[in-house]
Amino acid sequence: MSESKNGAAHALSWVAPLIIWYQNNARSLPWREDRNPYHVWISEIMLQQTRIETVMPYYARFMNDYPTVEALAEAPLEDVLKHWEGLGYYSRAKNLHKAAGLIAEMGGFPQTYEEIRHLPGIGDYTAGAIAAIAFGLPETAVDGNVMRVVSRLQKLEEDVMLASSRKKVEELLKASYPKEAAGAFVQGLMELGEVICLPKGPKCEACPLQSYCEAKKAGLQEALPVRIPKTKRRIEDRAVVIVRNAMGEVLVFKRPDNVVLGGLYELPNVEISPEADLPSVLNAIRNQYGFTPEKLTFKQSAKHVFSHITWNMRVFEAYSEEAGKDGIWAEKNAVMLPTAFRKLQD
Repeated sequence: MSESKNGAAHALSWVAPLIIWYQNNARSLPWREDRNPYHVWISEIMLQQTRIETVMPYYARFMNDYPTVEALAEAPLEDVLKHWEGLGYYSRAKNLHKAAGLIAEMGGFPQTYEEIRHLPGIGDYTAGAIAAIAFGLPETAVDGNVMRVVSRLQKLEEDVMLASSRKKVEELLKASYPKEAAGAFVQGLMELGEVICLPKGPKCEACPLQSYCEAKKAGLQEALPVRIPKTKRRIEDRAVVIVRNAMGEVLVFKRPDNVVLGGLYELPNVEISPEADLPSVLNAIRNQYGFTPEKLTFKQSAKHVFSHITWNMRVFEAYSEEAGKDGIWAEKNAVMLPTAFRKLQD
């Protein structure tokens, strides 16, 4: 990247065109209808690792049932998790519920970056986004979209996953921040990354900043940003058993808090060798859950990818009238099952 002074001067030249473009072209999204910090907060948390198209119906249902932060705080956590079913990364919903309780106790949403940053589940990016969009504060919000846009504009050829790269981008943005249009600036960068400056096949000819883009001038827009691949995901081989009783109810258990999907419900499952035979699966289930399924039959193979683990699953069906240790019989869809398990019942 160029020296910070030159970088800031360059940035100042594209700030105004970016804001004008955003004001004229911003998509109509429900959380943009006002600057209510509760709406901004919920949308930003939902949009983490999740596409806008997926979030839209979840956001609508969430706002219908929890129209205020007080309503969210008063709702049982189980209900909130059920509303989150299918969005994944369930710690987000747990932290939303916990933070809502704290905000309700405060008597209103905190209005400084530092106070917002201290809420459960809120990192630097989300705190900056809420502060800028809801309160007009000159705070940066640097996510993957923003890193991509700025790295191309500035021809940043360092690994964007490095903390040092993020710090350079934050310093550049702080040096050229339009204090009178903080929200439009932050959202403009996000919007440009989502609809124009795409990871693959950027729409450079439609970009309002193409004449300022150092990557385009050098023909490097497809090569940037630089991302050095992370360590490969760990692979776990698991046997998952869908156990039903005579009523057709499904047996579920609550997962420990200190594991993947902690505190959520699960189908009985065990980590096991992919070559394990039926007696080995039965034995492992009995040791872990305290009951022995009957009529165990193989159903299908499946895979679920988490951020750092891939589950290769052999899925079985079985019958039982025993619930084992702490098991719960539930009608299908009556309890919140993470997608990793819920999709296996279809």
